[in-house]
Amino acid sequence: MALNVLTPGFSSDLIGIFTEFDLMPSLFSLFCPCIVLGSARAKVDGRDCGILDCCCLANPIYQVRAAVRKGGSPTDKVFDCLLASILADCCVCCAAHQTAKEAGADIIPPKDAFMRL
Repeated sequence: MALNVLTPGFSSDLIGIFTEFDLMPSLFSLFCPCIVLGSARAKVDGRDCGILDCCCLANPIYQVRAAVRKGGSPTDKVFDCLLASILADCCVCCAAHQTAKEAGADIIPPKDAFMRL
């Protein structure tokens, strides 16, 4: 796994977005990371994704990654905090894609997700 030193404990590759053969989830992660992260957060919380999940996330990268880890070690939290700070400026789609895959969430939520609040 490339860059696995930056994301200890995750099974999905951080730059897996560039190695998948299905182009649509990668493009969706690139252009709509807040929707991908909203879907991941709802999945982690054990509920259906709705439009507010995708539009009203505060500090989405860190919050979702922390919830996916379900606590994790202090080292994991530090890595996630640093990674969230770095990726917020340069590759949010990478973190969105990896986190959704790690959570088992749909990269592209079902159409009815956009009809629920």
